[in-house]
Amino acid sequence: MSLLLTDAFFLNVTAVPFTGGRREESNLAFTVLKYYSCFPMLMAVSVGSQFWIERSGRNFGIAARVIVVAHLWLRKRHRDVVRLHSEQIELEEDEEEFPMRLGLRY
Repeated sequence: MSLLLTDAFFLNVTAVPFTGGRREESNLAFTVLKYYSCFPMLMAVSVGSQFWIERSGRNFGIAARVIVVAHLWLRKRHRDVVRLHSEQIELEEDEEEFPMRLGLRY
């Protein structure tokens, strides 16, 4: 479960920390809302799956396969996000993103 949480947490990270310019700040209210909406569901799934996995070796094998497939899929998604981010055209120093591109990416 911790492996999948790490993959999901870093899914949209496209830069190495402390090497790029400062990003715009995220909204604290949305961050708290995500935590309060996802954490109870995640804990319920985690505890429920723990009892299901302990019942038999077959259930453990199924859970292990699901975790491996989800991990590989999240890694592929992260590579795609990084690839798309790195293929974007860089703005010149006197150019602003919003009026020129209207926030669209190509």
